[in-house]
Amino acid sequence: MVKNVKESQKRTPIERVEPDVSTGLTSAQVEERVKNGYANIVTDNTDKSFLQILASNMFTFFNAILITIALLFIGFIIYLKATGNDAIVNQYFGFSKFIFLIPAIMNVTMETFQEVHSMKVIRKLRIVTETKGKVVRDGQIVHVEQET
Repeated sequence: MVKNVKESQKRTPIERVEPDVSTGLTSAQVEERVKNGYANIVTDNTDKSFLQILASNMFTFFNAILITIALLFIGFIIYLKATGNDAIVNQYFGFSKFIFLIPAIMNVTMETFQEVHSMKVIRKLRIVTETKGKVVRDGQIVHVEQET
């Protein structure tokens, strides 16, 4: 991808050059274009940060249902304690009633670990498969790596 339109509007106008195919652009012309923002820079917006990955794994339909049930339990416990029914709370609403949250916690942990691991592997593969272009500069064929 080339820079988006907003970034390209900030560039200063530059003289259009139509060089001979056998000689290509000179180093000075290339340097001037890069300085003025006319380089083809690839932007890759597919990467997510760790917090984005964590949030996308936490806020799923499955987890929303489980958290809603847990909040209803907590609300009911608060109601019972406020009305003076501590014996019911102590007898029926112990920690064991919230064990149903363990699959949700394990699900978020495993999904996050797998997605972060795959993102690291993909970044390493990008280095191997990075494209290099052949261009003519000052009459010689030069290999140019893509800029990110």
